[in-house]
Amino acid sequence: MSKTTASAAGGAMPAADHPDAALFTLAEECIAAASERDETLDRLNDAEENHFPIPTPEAVLRTEKDVQLRLYVGGGFGTAYNREEIAAIRIMVRSVGRESNVTRAQHAAYTRGAEILDAWAGWREMLDREEERSGMAAATRAYHGASDKFDEVAGKLATTPAATIDGVLAKTRALANLYPDDALVGEGIKETLRQFGPEQDVASASLARDLIRLVKSEGAAQ
Repeated sequence: MSKTTASAAGGAMPAADHPDAALFTLAEECIAAASERDETLDRLNDAEENHFPIPTPEAVLRTEKDVQLRLYVGGGFGTAYNREEIAAIRIMVRSVGRESNVTRAQHAAYTRGAEILDAWAGWREMLDREEERSGMAAATRAYHGASDKFDEVAGKLATTPAATIDGVLAKTRALANLYPDDALVGEGIKETLRQFGPEQDVASASLARDLIRLVKSEGAAQ
């Protein structure tokens, strides 16, 4: 992921009475939030390299018989149950366990459900311990927090219209890292032109590419 380090205003912050003063502030906050997100992603990647994989117990893998027992609906045989499915199985096991008269099918579902829950609990305990040991749990929390912060600030910036060319450039500097590289944008423009002609998406992508080129050429010249 690209790093965002440039000043949004392209130099000293303009005066407080500038028409885009509020936008400049948002752009600076967006750049800082993007930098924080990138740093937390680096720490997460380091933690993942230090993380020891924990094998998935066979008991928590979906089977065709589980479908017959109505423990879940759909395919995905051989993949692990997710948290939502485990929650549903837990409710079923509690419900059936409180009944005095159960059918053979209910008993079979209860037995298999209890097996899944027991294996899941032990597996999650091992995963949680390893994630804490490797630092992955803390790094994941930090990354999600930084990502949420960036999304919030970038969203505010995106919905704030620029009143001047300086404001447009400041917004471009702050949001340029959201776009793919120049070559991919160019290929996308060509493909959209080929399929649909010169319509709105082509114009938007072309203008965005030109603005990104301008701000990147500024950085290269400094």
